[in-house]
Amino acid sequence: MLRRVEEENRRLQSELEYAQSPEFIEQEARNRLGLGREGETVVLMPNDKLQMTNEKTEDKTAVNLPNWKKWWRLFF
Repeated sequence: MLRRVEEENRRLQSELEYAQSPEFIEQEARNRLGLGREGETVVLMPNDKLQMTNEKTEDKTAVNLPNWKKWWRLFF
């Protein structure tokens, strides 16, 4: 039991050290806050862009359409 607690303590200590490192802070700033370095251009793409487009162009009965028709409606 004591060995498991000590191993867990070492693992958590290692995670804490990494979380305080400049590399981790930069990664979190990029991934969670959408920040970048000076001179970089940040582009944010929504994950549900295709879903939003489908909701605008298709009615509720179009859910059962074949995929090729859904793509056709998306682009034309």
